[in-house]
Amino acid sequence: MAQSFAVRFDANLWLVPGKGGWHMLNLPLQLSAELKDKFSQQIAGWGRIRVKVQIADQHWQTSLFRDDSASVFMLPVKARVRRNLKLEVGALCQVQLTLPER
Repeated sequence: MAQSFAVRFDANLWLVPGKGGWHMLNLPLQLSAELKDKFSQQIAGWGRIRVKVQIADQHWQTSLFRDDSASVFMLPVKARVRRNLKLEVGALCQVQLTLPER
């Protein structure tokens, strides 16, 4: 039976440049390397890994996206979550990620 991998980290919210840019959090470099090694079989197109996320009392499912130029995974933060938590660009977020192990 699959177990899960859970981790907490802090990151600052940033906006992808350009019209309609997404709001993202970068995972720490060391955590990104660990996820790439441990979950390489689950990485799909565009370097995606499915995750469950929690920031404060907000929960959602999404995908991490690999940014090979920076060697990190990026976590998109939904508009609903940003509104509910009143998050602005630059906000420090305490994140919990859960990934299923295979």
